[in-house]
Amino acid sequence: FLFLIVFAVYSVYYLNKSSAVMDDVISRLEEAVKIENWSEAEEILKVLENKWVENKTYWAILINHNEVDNIEQSIERIKQYVRLNDPLEASAETAGLRRYFLHIPENERLTIENIF
Repeated sequence: FLFLIVFAVYSVYYLNKSSAVMDDVISRLEEAVKIENWSEAEEILKVLENKWVENKTYWAILINHNEVDNIEQSIERIKQYVRLNDPLEASAETAGLRRYFLHIPENERLTIENIF
């Protein structure tokens, strides 16, 4: 029982920490898209993809696999929008991706709302 409690606490800690890192990268990406600096946006996207590859395996263990798929689809859409230099779609998709990364740790927390 103690192991399960420790694992649950560490899982939430890990999700919070890694989602904060991803959120920082997404913020930088949003700024690059906002000013339409597409070369910088592409570089930041590479960083985003690398960070996601580092965390994906652990996230897949800790959360619903559909959420992982949604994140990957969102990243792919952002890549395409950046390649097409489409600031409106890229901005909308980065906002959605940010929501995924902030929403998932909230759902995994051990709270009364999440239990019932």
